[in-house]
Amino acid sequence: GLICMPCQAGYWCASEKVFACPLYSGSPGGSSSPANCTCGPGFAIENDEEASRGSEGKGKGKGAAGKGSADTDGFTCTLCSPGSFKNSSLNEECASCPVGTESGVAPTSSPNQCACSKGFFGAEGKSCSPCMEDHWCHGGRMYECPENSISLKLGSALSDCV
Repeated sequence: GLICMPCQAGYWCASEKVFACPLYSGSPGGSSSPANCTCGPGFAIENDEEASRGSEGKGKGKGAAGKGSADTDGFTCTLCSPGSFKNSSLNEECASCPVGTESGVAPTSSPNQCACSKGFFGAEGKSCSPCMEDHWCHGGRMYECPENSISLKLGSALSDCV
């Protein structure tokens, strides 16, 4: 006779057919609906057919970059744009990096991956402060301008000290 097996993680099954979740998403084993597929960390959901996803559909993800996405069953998981991150596997928007920080183009899944912007200093994953006058800031660290030179606020390189 026919042996029924639970649907594998990363897929959803209905009417004896197996469907893959969209790229950059997953689902728990035993899923029976595309609504069980959720975008992974660093990826936001984009959905033009919100009704087909039920209450989990959130529309276009904040900060969706549009690169590195794939579309299946009416929704797409899209890379969070630079300056944002998403640290959960829920279908929710990307959050903005802390003040004075930014992220690169890789999937950013934690505020700790948001680094201080040029001209700012502070600890990784925390809000960064503007670089002070007579200093320059790079890589989250603040450096004093050489003797007999000055800089304006937000100096980001030694060459800003004149």
